[in-house]
Amino acid sequence: MHRGILAAAALLGLFVTVATVQAEPVQEFSFELRDLKPDGRFTVVYTQRSYDSTGAVPTQPNEFYLRLPAGAKLRREFLNKHVFCDVKKLDRTRDPKSCRRSAVGTGRVLVDARPFIADQIPADLWLFLAKGTTKKAVASLAILGKQDQNAPVVRDNPIVRDFRAPIVFLNFFDEPTRDGIYGYRLAFGNSPTGNSGVSFSIAETHVVNKGFTLRKRTTKCLKRRGGRCVRKGVFAKRLFWFTPPRCPVSRKVSFEAFFGYASLPDIVRTTQLPCPHFRG
Repeated sequence: MHRGILAAAALLGLFVTVATVQAEPVQEFSFELRDLKPDGRFTVVYTQRSYDSTGAVPTQPNEFYLRLPAGAKLRREFLNKHVFCDVKKLDRTRDPKSCRRSAVGTGRVLVDARPFIADQIPADLWLFLAKGTTKKAVASLAILGKQDQNAPVVRDNPIVRDFRAPIVFLNFFDEPTRDGIYGYRLAFGNSPTGNSGVSFSIAETHVVNKGFTLRKRTTKCLKRRGGRCVRKGVFAKRLFWFTPPRCPVSRKVSFEAFFGYASLPDIVRTTQLPCPHFRG
């Protein structure tokens, strides 16, 4: 098998691009908060589009990360090995159901593998809360990518059809900025790039992150007598995995995407959304 074609197929499920000559990369991204619930639950929709104004395959950033608005943090109850996805099992089975309890979202990407494959390659993504891959990471998102077997470009190309993409990790780092705008930084915990020299790109990414909840049991004193609790009650409530972001004076929360290049100017993109209002 041609190693270059294999390397191109390996990009399925990875959010990266590889360098081209005389490149003029363009990066577009957006966040949307949906389905705000009175108990603090919310859905995050992330969309990214990468292309080159020359029509070539976009240049690969050496560094990529997202910054999330201050106050949006993982609850400590979710930072537990019993909650985290068993990544080894997920990688072995390739079955999203094997980490059902820690599933946070799904998505889809379109892979640009030119010049080896002319048509864009669609792949589905599943995201799971997992242990961080570095000591400083609070936790990570483990991303399983699987090419769409119904797409002709996949079905009719055995190399693409049969390839098993590795699990990709995005680590959460608690690194608040001095200006108080951002809290978590979300960055790759492993390198999905190769040294094949093959031009390819993730042309489009769309992820819907609904998160998940845990049931927390607490005991409260219902009646006291003589300074002692004589009757207790057990109560349960649902906790959402993330706390909502803080609302600054501007009444808008910010998200930032950073794309760092070795031989081109870095690209920084920001977007602002109205503060989420959880109606009771």
